[in-house]
Amino acid sequence: RKKKKKGGGKKKKDDDNVDSPRPPNIPPSYPTTDLRKQLDNDPEYIQGTGGKLHEYQLEGLNWLRYSWANDTDTILADEMGLGKTIQTIAFMSSLYNEGHCK
Repeated sequence: RKKKKKGGGKKKKDDDNVDSPRPPNIPPSYPTTDLRKQLDNDPEYIQGTGGKLHEYQLEGLNWLRYSWANDTDTILADEMGLGKTIQTIAFMSSLYNEGHCK
């Protein structure tokens, strides 16, 4: 039988230590927005990334936020490639950045 070396495994390169840094801002300890209120433009945490939601994606984000505020379960169901993933990420980010969850 061969003995396993402690700490074995793949050696890390300098590039492997590059994780996405946690945002410097701590989320608010209480909600700062009303999720029932419709967003007319991309939130600043989306704009800060340099990205922009399409109009239908912003509509989906508003629908997810409104449904969450009304304790309604939802399913995003549209054609492939229209951005359900980014809508979900933007929704979860809105909950975090606006103090609706921790």
